[in-house]
Amino acid sequence: MSKKKKIIIIVGSICLCLIILAQFIGVYIDGPSTAGGECSSIVFDKAFVKGADKIVVREGDEVITITDKSLVREIAAEFVVANRTDLCGYNGDRCLDIYNGNMLVRHVQFNACCNLAEIYEADAGHWIFPSYSKVGQVELSKESLQRINEIIDAHRE
Repeated sequence: MSKKKKIIIIVGSICLCLIILAQFIGVYIDGPSTAGGECSSIVFDKAFVKGADKIVVREGDEVITITDKSLVREIAAEFVVANRTDLCGYNGDRCLDIYNGNMLVRHVQFNACCNLAEIYEADAGHWIFPSYSKVGQVELSKESLQRINEIIDAHRE
């Protein structure tokens, strides 16, 4: 086999491996900005979060269960990888538990004062840098937060 064919096979194999890994790894890289809480994040459970099939919402004493897969996955997609860290940690009383089968893949704790939610603590499968608190957070757009609220409100009894 020629040297050129070997190189093509090696490069092709590397590309195939990267494509396969992209199914499981989520990456967020924040560019230069003046916003607080900048971070870069890598998660290794992207497929489990994107494949979620149930969300349990808790607000005070109220418990709401959402099992419509398309709605669950629409919400879960917002909480795959952190885009902020080290911002205020004043948590409100709303939290979402996102499940894939019987496995809890995200415990989302919403902030009481803004469109911020804590989604995981840094560990071997969830990297956040730089971060003093080691807590991965998601800053949601107003539109995303509004859509999540609409879905939850539609499932209230």
